[in-house]
Amino acid sequence: MRFIAVLILAATLTGCQTTKSLLGISTKEVESARVNATSKVFNYDLHTCYNKVLGALTGMGSYIYAQKTDMIACYRSWGDTTPVGIFFKEVDANNTQIDISSPSGPVRDEVAEKLFLALEEKPL
Repeated sequence: MRFIAVLILAATLTGCQTTKSLLGISTKEVESARVNATSKVFNYDLHTCYNKVLGALTGMGSYIYAQKTDMIACYRSWGDTTPVGIFFKEVDANNTQIDISSPSGPVRDEVAEKLFLALEEKPL
């Protein structure tokens, strides 16, 4: 039993996509769905935009299962494990493009609408 646990841990840490899929932490599905992503450019630098998205996802009750410097992968919510990918691309020093992808078009659109609204809100 211990051998299997070590094997799974090693495969996960080395990037084995099959193991990640079995454990429910693969980002392949949202990366593949990126061709149909909903995109928008925001007037924030990459770091600020990334942090604002993290805060908005937390407020939406999403479950974040993977993070990279240019991507966040999450489930729509703790109860709905439809995967969503949020990809960040620096347009210039003050503007960042966000791409929202999901294998489910309705989930992609719902999350994009909520995230985009949260990023457009101006502080009082």
